[in-house]
Amino acid sequence: MPESWYDIEYLPKSELYEQLTDSTTRALLDVGSVIALRPGQKLFSPGDPSDRMHIIRSGLIEIWRVGLDGKRQVVAYLGPGDAIGETIMLTGSRRESEGRAPEGAELLEIRREAFVDLCRRTPELMMRLMVVFAHRLEAAYKRETIERRRQLKGSLQHFDLPTVLQTLGRAQGTLSILNGLGNSVAEIEIQFGVLQYARHGHLRGAEAFNQLFQARAEGEFVFREGVRLPAADRGPLIARPVDASLIAAMALVDEMRALVDRFPEPNRIYVPRHDEMLWLEGDSTVAANDLWSYLHRGMPFARALAELPYSHARLYIILAKLVDSEQVSPAD
Repeated sequence: MPESWYDIEYLPKSELYEQLTDSTTRALLDVGSVIALRPGQKLFSPGDPSDRMHIIRSGLIEIWRVGLDGKRQVVAYLGPGDAIGETIMLTGSRRESEGRAPEGAELLEIRREAFVDLCRRTPELMMRLMVVFAHRLEAAYKRETIERRRQLKGSLQHFDLPTVLQTLGRAQGTLSILNGLGNSVAEIEIQFGVLQYARHGHLRGAEAFNQLFQARAEGEFVFREGVRLPAADRGPLIARPVDASLIAAMALVDEMRALVDRFPEPNRIYVPRHDEMLWLEGDSTVAANDLWSYLHRGMPFARALAELPYSHARLYIILAKLVDSEQVSPAD
């Protein structure tokens, strides 16, 4: 059954159909049908015949492929307006990837026979197809990417945050983490695979980015292509590849887990045993001095975690070194 015109806003977002006239768009809808996928349901698997194409109406489709190392990995997230399989539908090649809907999705499905027949009857659609494929060939030849602004959204109950960051690839934009009320709790700006700025609560820069992985991520994520963080409150420039930043952040997470087990009571007070601190590690001297000042004033460690501009992992590591060097001890 054809869709109502007010319910097909996703089609003009599609590269393939964004310039079609109303009559051609209606004809396209007439030969297709809307299908619904349950959360976690597959759209296609490797080896499946490519006898149909899809246009995402709502939700996200996660694309998986097997890498050169033999491991499955997510290579893309596709959202409303994105077309899937239009090229191999025409060539007849079999699927080489897997597509699934982590949170459920609705798609317009068009079979090859119906699409080819419509192209024969609709010169406008055939011409549009030729133009789009010509642009894609030109872009591949010049090794250029045509950037199109879009917004991707998903629940962190279904998506792994490190994987989301890795699959953004050479995107330009801002990734926001939203709580259950829809309020932003953290934001990360990425430019061509390089981490530029991050903010998380009162934290800024690399400390904010690292803190993202030191507690279970909940809520939703939203990636807005082309959007940058405001200069007035984006913090220091990080300028580090996303992959390298992730490796460093996850290493801190592993170290912190052991320290949380060692110091299970963050509200405990640690008493300095000397008037001055001895600290020989130059790269963390400022953070160590700040924590020492809090402890020297009789404040609980939890207050330092909540107020100092450093990730929890950094402060736990400093506390452990102060305890190990017998410069502080837990209060009785």
